[in-house]
Amino acid sequence: MKGNLVGILFFGVFAAAGVGIFAFQGLPSITNSLDARSWNQARAELLSHELKSYRGDDSTTYKAVGEYRYQYNGQYYTSDRLSWSSGSDNIGSYQQDLHRELSRIASRGGEFLVWVDPDDPSSAVFDRDMRWGMLLFSGMFLLIFGGIGFGGIYAMIKYRNAGEKLAGVSDATPWLAYEEWKDPVRLSNSKTGTTFMLYFALFWNVISLAGFFAAAQAIMKGQYAALLVLIFPAIGIGLLYYWYRLKKSYDLTGPMPFTMDPHPGSIGGQLGGHIDLNIPVRQQPKSTEVRLQCLRKYRSGKETRTNVLWQRRMIPILSSTGNGLRASFCFDLDDTRLAPSDPPLGLPRVHWELNFVVQLADGTKIDRTYDDLPVFETGEASSIRNPEAHITTSTAMASVHQFLVGNVLDLQRSAGAYSLTYPAFRQISGLFMAIVGLVFVVAGLMIPDRVFNIVFPLIGGLTTIAGLIWFGGGLTVRFGPEGITANRSVLGIPLKKQFVPSYSFKEFKEHESHSTTSGKTTKKYYALFAHGRQGEIALVAKNLNGLEEVDAAKERLLQIIQP
Repeated sequence: MKGNLVGILFFGVFAAAGVGIFAFQGLPSITNSLDARSWNQARAELLSHELKSYRGDDSTTYKAVGEYRYQYNGQYYTSDRLSWSSGSDNIGSYQQDLHRELSRIASRGGEFLVWVDPDDPSSAVFDRDMRWGMLLFSGMFLLIFGGIGFGGIYAMIKYRNAGEKLAGVSDATPWLAYEEWKDPVRLSNSKTGTTFMLYFALFWNVISLAGFFAAAQAIMKGQYAALLVLIFPAIGIGLLYYWYRLKKSYDLTGPMPFTMDPHPGSIGGQLGGHIDLNIPVRQQPKSTEVRLQCLRKYRSGKETRTNVLWQRRMIPILSSTGNGLRASFCFDLDDTRLAPSDPPLGLPRVHWELNFVVQLADGTKIDRTYDDLPVFETGEASSIRNPEAHITTSTAMASVHQFLVGNVLDLQRSAGAYSLTYPAFRQISGLFMAIVGLVFVVAGLMIPDRVFNIVFPLIGGLTTIAGLIWFGGGLTVRFGPEGITANRSVLGIPLKKQFVPSYSFKEFKEHESHSTTSGKTTKKYYALFAHGRQGEIALVAKNLNGLEEVDAAKERLLQIIQP
């Protein structure tokens, strides 16, 4: 509980910063502008004006200052208030524009109109309008810092007992020692993920809005390179569309509870159960798949990493419940080397998760993840094992494996050899990565700040290069009587050939190349290498999705080189 109080205080600082900046900068602009709607105009004479600049270590701020005299109800007053902004800043070109307007007034004789408070004639202002740039700036602080702060406080309160061991629980039943594990009915993270995506999309779009206005001003000045900045609002629209798809999927099926059978999942036995889908029986899915993973999460520096220790998938059995469809399945966990679940939230830890994917006939995809499943060495069997359900699911799992062996690699046979080709310029994600990196380069060069001029182009340049290598990487592998030959290229430029002679071949080894995370679901992608007894190495396959595809690829290639 002490840790939660520290967390609440920590996030409270963020919340106070967001609210404070908005209260002192954004809110007065709103209230003063609304109050001034009822003020009256009066003629004024400009006495002096100038644009002051204040140079800091990394940037320069500006403040337009001026003094004027005006007459109201027969009395003369003097004021130096030009707008609702009290300090200097470099948010847009507002201060410079205000100074230019005062210079224009001075060149025409110095007479102009000001707004006067009829209840307090000594209070006047030149520009009574709301300053949208300042409001957006302070609103971003409220959204970012306030969102982090209040969101963190909410999480600290809601999950204040998460991961805490309950008292009086026997060591023989560790799954009853934590509140998160006591209930055999598990809910997916879909609702949380949908809510998170909504807030993230709004957060992204608010930030992008500032870039949009800045880019619009730059474009109007003829700086057309700023068009690249518009990719950020475009991404924001895409994020909102993605949130809409998630919400549509959740609204279609509801929470989709997963009832574990047995509870907990059993090493030396089975992990099974059923998932209820709130969709009509007549709307039979086009395809379904259940994937079970044992993961190890650990901290490396400041980054949390995940290793896949074990992974299996199968096709579930579908049946009618009267309210919709039920997907039933059962995995054998008969390998006693499998690791049981570690306590929730701690690091490093082993945790189990189940991913359920349904593709409907109309193209709608339903993707649910159930994480932190309790799995222990109990040797319990699932009731799904008898009568035919387990046999059917086991057969389906074997069918999936055989299908993968035959189809995971697009091998072509000709002239007594097999070839495998990964064409270049097919990884659209790499192209997108390169474009984002290029945007960072351009944005960094356009921002009038020394740190941004260095950091953004450096990060963006490295990202662009990595994206182009990913997008333009090609691979052709030949499996012949002489051995395995790998020809690699980047952007059409050939790299050094890799060769493992047939007499020297030792084994195939996988290497994790990259991973993707959606919500709490992590997918690992692997590259497969052939190793020789004398240290030879050759890349033979890439972009293998999960250890099952790795195992299937190994089995298929061994069938070729060791018939």
